[in-house]
Amino acid sequence: MKLPGIILLSILLLSLGFAAGAYFAPEAFRHSEAIAPSSSSSIDVSNPNAQTGMPGHGTSNSSAGKAGDLASILQERPGFQQTRDLAAYADGLRVEDIPDAIAKIESDVNSISTKNQIVALLMSKWAEIDPKGLVEWLQKNNSKPGMIGLGYGALAERNPSTAFQEAQQLPAGQKRDEALMAIADKLPESDDLTKAWEVAKNIKVRGFGGGGNSPYSIFGRWAEKDPTQAMQAFLQLSGEQKRLAVNGMVTTLVRKDSQAAVALLSQMPAGKIHDSVQQALISTWVGLDPQAALAWVQSLPSSVEKDKAFGQMAGNLNFADAQAAWTVVQSLPPSQAKDDAIPQIIGKLGQTDLAAALNLVNQMPPGPVSDRARLFIASSWTQSDPQAALAYWQTLPPGDMRNNFFVDATDAMFAKDPASAVDFLKKLPDETRNRLIGLFAQSWTSSDLTGATAYATTMPPGPAQNNLLRAVAAQLAFDDPAKAMNWINQLQDGEGKIQAASNVLSQWAQNDPTTAAKWVTGLSDSPQKDNAYASIAQAFGNNDPVKAANWLTQLPAGSSRDAAVIPFSNQVFNTDPERAVQWAASIGDPKVQQTQITTLLRRWMHTDPTKATVAVQSSSLPDDVKAQLLQTKH
Repeated sequence: MKLPGIILLSILLLSLGFAAGAYFAPEAFRHSEAIAPSSSSSIDVSNPNAQTGMPGHGTSNSSAGKAGDLASILQERPGFQQTRDLAAYADGLRVEDIPDAIAKIESDVNSISTKNQIVALLMSKWAEIDPKGLVEWLQKNNSKPGMIGLGYGALAERNPSTAFQEAQQLPAGQKRDEALMAIADKLPESDDLTKAWEVAKNIKVRGFGGGGNSPYSIFGRWAEKDPTQAMQAFLQLSGEQKRLAVNGMVTTLVRKDSQAAVALLSQMPAGKIHDSVQQALISTWVGLDPQAALAWVQSLPSSVEKDKAFGQMAGNLNFADAQAAWTVVQSLPPSQAKDDAIPQIIGKLGQTDLAAALNLVNQMPPGPVSDRARLFIASSWTQSDPQAALAYWQTLPPGDMRNNFFVDATDAMFAKDPASAVDFLKKLPDETRNRLIGLFAQSWTSSDLTGATAYATTMPPGPAQNNLLRAVAAQLAFDDPAKAMNWINQLQDGEGKIQAASNVLSQWAQNDPTTAAKWVTGLSDSPQKDNAYASIAQAFGNNDPVKAANWLTQLPAGSSRDAAVIPFSNQVFNTDPERAVQWAASIGDPKVQQTQITTLLRRWMHTDPTKATVAVQSSSLPDDVKAQLLQTKH
């Protein structure tokens, strides 16, 4: 198994959430468990009072012996050794054992990041050995975004035609697009890239930009291999398609043959596409050879287009060598783009030669441009020596620029030297100190969680403490939400405790509602528990409505169950108003039940008054409430 690739895949999977799709379709979610449950474990979502068991997972004898090994690996410190041992663990499994192993890991491993890493390792091995089997399994299960692409990409490496034919049979939507994108990306470089484009152009652009994850990124590879053929295909695209395809293509052409990129630009009629091509050409060319780019811009005939090219060049000079960029920008005609470029160039120069950058900015006339240049210097300076930056700040005249410089320097001090930052805080007035804590709570907890935690518990109650408590809890919850909640429960009661718990539970419920639900069960009845159940129901309903319904039917009657049913019934309403009303009717508190049923029926009267009228008339609502609902007009 190729370890570097696996690590990269793990990082990718950590950033993925559950796919957005059909909100409430029992047929589509009946096999949402990691191992397809038997028919006896399915649930009737339409009946909120149905009694069902939670689906179980079988464990093969061949994989049972691996559990001890995995438990030992999980006790290791996170790092290279643990990753290597996890890879060895994955290599030791047979393909037929992988589904059971995934199910066990999903249920037994608490750390979300570790869980995703191991599942990524297992699926990577599965994709290498049996991509077709992985694809079939993913189709049957409620897989996360990115997983389908992993399977179809591996399948395409073996047989692109078969992979393409099977991907086209998937229902239209995000997973089909992911599968097609993976196939297009995996087509061998030796193949005619027209085949890759035949696959890629079947992908619906939903949220894709013109970057590397766009189906149109194929034109970048195509221009590298066969610029003429790529150009012919590019010119046949529609206007919007050209906009999406142009950046990768022009970037490749500039690096390979700048004159070919200029020739491409010359074939574009004036307009948005022409401007996009020119912008891509200049931004890349300036980074490679600013003098050559400037010479080309200066060779253009005087016109609005030339002025626009100068502005585009000035706006991209900060990507080039700072000294060379400064030389070039001095020769540009006055423009807003030039004024915007000067501070960025000086700021970049400050990263390598602070004295030279300060010398340049001190020679500039006072005004907005020099003020912004000082802020860009501050951004560089505070990363290397925030205390020296704060000393420089004291020499600046009062005003917005001085205030902004101070904020940047203090933020950098929290990130680089938290102990000095805390000492610095103690010397500031209370109002300033509290404002800074609110601004830099995240930086502080990221760099010094122990120090931030200790300081937060000693602060007086108020907005500043609330901000820091939330940041500490969020940092703790990143890898272990249960640990974060246990820490929160030890805090003194107050608004900060409530806000921190709410944030952690909401995040936990989004990532792992099953485990969050188990943990919340142990809470005593309280408004905190009610809010937690509502958050979990919301997340459960988004990710897996069948599991959400199963969970709700097993909850004991009470305010917590009622709080959970409210958001779930709101979600169900989007696809099945009648069932949503049935769920609302299962709320135990009569007042809460009537309020929620009334809310849903009022929404229904706006979307489908005919069916809603029947539902209102047959409901158990008081006659006066029915009369008010029936007067609701579309």
